[in-house]
Amino acid sequence: MHDASSYLPALPKRSILTSIIAGFFALTFIVYGASLGNAFVAWDDDYLIVSNALIRGFSWQHIKDAFTSFDPELYDPLTMLSYMLDYSISGKSAWMFHFTNLVLHTLNALGVAWLIALLSRKKYIGIVAGLLFAIHPLNVEAVAWAAARKDVLSTFFFLGSVIAYVYWQSRKQRATRNEPTSNKGSYFLYYASLLLFFLGLLSKVMVLTLPVVLLLIDYLHERKWSLKVITEKIPYFLLSIIFGIVALFAKRGAVAESTPLQKILMACKSTVYYIEKLIWPSDLSVLYPYSKPITLTSPDFLIPIFVIFVIIVFLVILRRYRAITFGILFYLLTLSPTFLNFAKGGKFYFASDRYTYIPQIGLLFLLLVLVDLWLQKNPKSIVKQSSILGFIGILGLFGFLTYKQSLTWKNTETLFLHTFQYYPDAVQARINLGFVYRESNLINKALDQFNEVLRIDPHFALAYTNIGVIYEKQGRNDEAMAEYKKGIAADKSRTDSYLSLGMLYEKLGRNDEAFEMYQTVQKMNPNFAGIYNNLGSIYVQKEDWKNAEDSYKKGIAINPYYSDAHFNLAYVYTKTNRPSLAVDEYVTTLKLEGDKIATLQLLATIYAEENKAAETIGILKRMLVLEPTNEFATKLLDALREHGIGE
Repeated sequence: MHDASSYLPALPKRSILTSIIAGFFALTFIVYGASLGNAFVAWDDDYLIVSNALIRGFSWQHIKDAFTSFDPELYDPLTMLSYMLDYSISGKSAWMFHFTNLVLHTLNALGVAWLIALLSRKKYIGIVAGLLFAIHPLNVEAVAWAAARKDVLSTFFFLGSVIAYVYWQSRKQRATRNEPTSNKGSYFLYYASLLLFFLGLLSKVMVLTLPVVLLLIDYLHERKWSLKVITEKIPYFLLSIIFGIVALFAKRGAVAESTPLQKILMACKSTVYYIEKLIWPSDLSVLYPYSKPITLTSPDFLIPIFVIFVIIVFLVILRRYRAITFGILFYLLTLSPTFLNFAKGGKFYFASDRYTYIPQIGLLFLLLVLVDLWLQKNPKSIVKQSSILGFIGILGLFGFLTYKQSLTWKNTETLFLHTFQYYPDAVQARINLGFVYRESNLINKALDQFNEVLRIDPHFALAYTNIGVIYEKQGRNDEAMAEYKKGIAADKSRTDSYLSLGMLYEKLGRNDEAFEMYQTVQKMNPNFAGIYNNLGSIYVQKEDWKNAEDSYKKGIAINPYYSDAHFNLAYVYTKTNRPSLAVDEYVTTLKLEGDKIATLQLLATIYAEENKAAETIGILKRMLVLEPTNEFATKLLDALREHGIGE
């Protein structure tokens, strides 16, 4: 591929290009269209979108907070901004969040087609790769899961950055041959590539391997590695290092949950598993738990290690075929950031479909280049016709499988019931499903899930906690207390059972015991905003206003969007005769959680006591919009009218 970067295929004519783009969008919307009606699921959607006050509309404060906080594990401010945009358009309606994911995925499929056409110098290879990427079942998780926005958004910028780099290299090569080109345009492409990479990192740090991908492209195009080649990559590597450090800081807990040997063995297993699923995408799941011992002697790891060894030998033997080396190394290197993320909450998960969203591009390139070579050696028309029919068949099969898989994300129940078909021992899935049943008042179904968790893992403390919550709601306080204590005994490192037991103590008036539980939680997790709200509640009951105020402020400092803490702080300000500060906190509460009768009534009361008639009437009218027969609002309005106010 001598100087391949100098002779890039031109884009199709505008009419053809428009037809290609329209065709891609038509295909993805046919396959994924039904999934636009999916609901949010209790799998990160809740705290990233549904309960996340940060994304509720654009403001300078929201934008600032997006760039100065984690989500809670990842630094992805652009992803948060994209959620803000969706929320501004449709509120909490799930369809807009799914729609944006699908549009981004379609654009990514077009980007894959464009990039692979540039790398292979053959447009049809790019189109085929883009179509396979568009409807491959492995990509359903990244598209149909609203919380996977970070994957589709970061990939959009990743592809844009790499494509800009390829064009920049082409211009540079032409310039060295004194061919007509623009140095100004060349510099623009370089800085555009850097900017797009930066935006990708702001969406999800997994794209940090891009500088190495650029070196691989240089290798593919037979560009000799030199000091100059390395130097031009320095800004890319600096960005990768900075964001990598930030990511490790946020993920340090998850990274520490597994040993180096466990990481290596799981990495081998997941690497081979993804290759298998790319070829034959069956039995896909939102979770892939692994509960057996992670040892070198297990066939679950020996076989993948052998396969990896064969791949390495294959690379060495065929090293002169740059396309093969490029495709395999692209896959392995872009997948490598996921190798630190196998353990979570004491459980191991050997795979996650969305982790292949970028890496599969390398395998698609490799596969299609090999098919192209085979077709060149077998130029008979029957071979080409059979290949076309085979591709259409694969496209149809993958489209059908993707359609079915996308509907498993319809809601939390369908998602996790689907998981149980392949992994019935997925305890985290059962916990989440049980929680949804519990909140929907399907008590027996919820208890079935929690009891099944304890059958699988008697030390899973969260199951005891959830059972205790059910008993507490039923008024069975002694039994609830016993379950919370079982949870503490099962796992003293989790805060859930301590917190629930403390809240039960407080409800029963046993405030000293409640306070002790809350302090325990605070020591275990001093960055948990909620515990300061609970501590504040105890101080309020003791009329210790100073400590109550300090506690609520600590909670707000950790999470400025914690509406309960703002509401309770307003109450403290009211009790300590600071009405203007109380008004500020009630107004903030309303901004965070929307109009609610209780908050509006307290705010109206303060305004009325301050003789602020216009403000009082405005709040009362907002109350009547929510509840037209509200007695407090109607009586106070009548009283104001009797005094000639508000006519």
